[in-house]
Amino acid sequence: MRAQTRRKVAALAAVTWVMVLGNTMLFPVFPAIRAELELSGGQLAWLVAAISLPSAGLSPLAGALSDRIGRKAVIVPSLVLYGAGGLLAALAGWRAEAPFAWMVAGRLLQGLGSSGPMQLTMALAGDMFQSEERAKAVGLLETANGAGKVASPLLGGAVGAFGWQAVFLVYPVAAGLAAAAMALLIDEPPARAARRPASYLGAVWRAAERPAVWLTFAAGFAFIFSLIGLSFWLTEAAAPRLGWSRFQLSLAVALPMAGLASASLTAQFVQTRLGVGAAAAAGGVLAGGALAAVAMLPQPLHLWLAAAGLGAGVALPALNSIGVGAAGREQRGAVTAVYGGLRSLGAALAPAGLLMLLRIHPDAPFLILGGVLAALTLLIGRRAAGWSPAGRRARGRPRRVSP
Repeated sequence: MRAQTRRKVAALAAVTWVMVLGNTMLFPVFPAIRAELELSGGQLAWLVAAISLPSAGLSPLAGALSDRIGRKAVIVPSLVLYGAGGLLAALAGWRAEAPFAWMVAGRLLQGLGSSGPMQLTMALAGDMFQSEERAKAVGLLETANGAGKVASPLLGGAVGAFGWQAVFLVYPVAAGLAAAAMALLIDEPPARAARRPASYLGAVWRAAERPAVWLTFAAGFAFIFSLIGLSFWLTEAAAPRLGWSRFQLSLAVALPMAGLASASLTAQFVQTRLGVGAAAAAGGVLAGGALAAVAMLPQPLHLWLAAAGLGAGVALPALNSIGVGAAGREQRGAVTAVYGGLRSLGAALAPAGLLMLLRIHPDAPFLILGGVLAALTLLIGRRAAGWSPAGRRARGRPRRVSP
């Protein structure tokens, strides 16, 4: 990869890295927030939902807007908004008489700001790079995503030593640096003439209606629901039962993210050798099996946490490749934003969904989610090129998603 390309990918990766701080950085300080503000588990869930729900709802609109005015014109202001929401939450924690309401408001503001950047960086990578360079760029963005998730709980645990309010100050600092990198280093290809709405929406629908693509959307939702739900379970159930300190909780939350980041580094190799469909299936089966093992063989817990992350790290880059390649340049922003919106919806619903499943049975979340991940990705494997023997004989050639 050329030096100029590396700088551009680094700027895009910085945006991705900042966005994944949204939830996992707070998990290590959730017990402190809950104790000081006397909150329930359901109220804590709102600190996750408040950022993820607006992101899920507005991501498709941000994608459509970026197809018309450009990705960069949406990403940079969004980063500013995201940082401002973090600053509001921090100040509320220190100064407000009713801090929780203002913190939720700050998280909502962050949700508005996070509705575009994560997904649009993938769309922008698709615009700027071609063929193998594009696959490398998408893989590196998923690696940055994973690296951010690893660093996020560790950073939250470390900064939390200065008070849980200080963790929220990380958002404006990191978002400001990422916005500067985007403004200085990214030269976006010129936008094409905008389509009429009916024609545009029709093209987006045609891209997203193929079975391999909508199954990919569902799998993206399920993976993020599972990862965020697993982190919330560590905060709400495992840490209190096992008597973990903030540092021990930070390490436990970081484990699946470390597995995800490590496996993402091999994404291009795995996809080249197996094809995107088989890579997604292999990762889904591994992640699903690890989640089921948490219920059936709870020890060694840390091994299953790492294995779940490894499976996600194999599957998610393959799912991203399918999502990015599902449309032409004119619709790529909207299609990837729909995909990203569903991932955000998975994060938003994960804490409350986990609490509901735990009421059924303590093992229910792990057995149900494990089965869903394995089933969805196996179906994708049968639909996407590279799964069949013919696809495996064509190793080394770019993979395309079959209808």
